Amino acid sequence: MGAREEYARQFRRLRRLLYADNPALMSVEERWAEAQTRARIENLFGTKQLRRS
Repeated sequence: MGAREEYARQFRRLRRLLYADNPALMSVEERWAEAQTRARIENLFGTKQLRRS
């Protein structure tokens, strides 16, 4: 497993722990912060794989 997949897996696991994978529980600030984090990760890896489906 490459670093990209490992990071994405950890990211999803952390989000599940924090929000039970329910975006409705997230505040506007949290959504903004998650979007910023995802954009930063995507820039780092050059991928769009972390977008919420």
